[in-house]
Amino acid sequence: MMKNAFLAITLAAALCTGLPAEPIYVRNKPFKGPASGSGAAIMVGLKEIAEALELPLVEKNGGFLVNSEEGEPQDGEVLVGGKPVASAPGDAGITVNLKEFVEAAGMVYRPNKSLGTIDISKGAASGTKTSASVSPGAPGVATVIKQPPGSYVNVRSLVVRGSFTVVLLYQDGYKDAGYKKIFTEVDGFLKRPDVAVYKVHKGYPGSAMWESLPNVSRTGSPQMLIFDKSGALKQIYNGHSIQGSIPRAVEGLENLGAFPWAQK
Repeated sequence: MMKNAFLAITLAAALCTGLPAEPIYVRNKPFKGPASGSGAAIMVGLKEIAEALELPLVEKNGGFLVNSEEGEPQDGEVLVGGKPVASAPGDAGITVNLKEFVEAAGMVYRPNKSLGTIDISKGAASGTKTSASVSPGAPGVATVIKQPPGSYVNVRSLVVRGSFTVVLLYQDGYKDAGYKKIFTEVDGFLKRPDVAVYKVHKGYPGSAMWESLPNVSRTGSPQMLIFDKSGALKQIYNGHSIQGSIPRAVEGLENLGAFPWAQK
């Protein structure tokens, strides 16, 4: 009863002060720009969200173009990749609907019900080598990611806050029987409701995905990364060691130690 009363007071205070009811995280960092509202109706500062997601912003005809210089916005209108999104003037400048903005930019908008937060993952960006947009898979189902030529997936952007995240980096055409089995055996983690599993094609030497990875991951063998609920990388398994580690890791996710790993 006391907890529910506290949550109700907190929500009411957020609505009265213009603060968002749910904390917003952009690429695992707290969003520091102006924000108000709740759920799918949250409005955020246009300039701040564009900067946080590293998207180009151009003012034209009294309106704004985001992630594209093509288009003819009307006065006060915001076009993201050519698509209009809900916007409104404010004391701190133009604000936009967060959900519409993120999805129009081809990125991932993910409400985290367990933590009461909204997580935004960076998706497609301008340039020759782009970070591909990845939509979260259904609960209990692994998400397979094979990015188009010239793009890469930032592995850390796949981390699901409040859950363990398992990422399998693999290539096509393995002849080794053990390597072939790993692709399906990693689904064993899904018997736990607090684990998200991604299977990411690591590409080949010279590809954008391959070049984005650290040297420790630029091998032909599969590699499995395990992130804890805070987003910290806890363990890396390579090659055949993955098969033997899966049963133990499933039961001992909470006891894994920290492990350094970085992606461009």
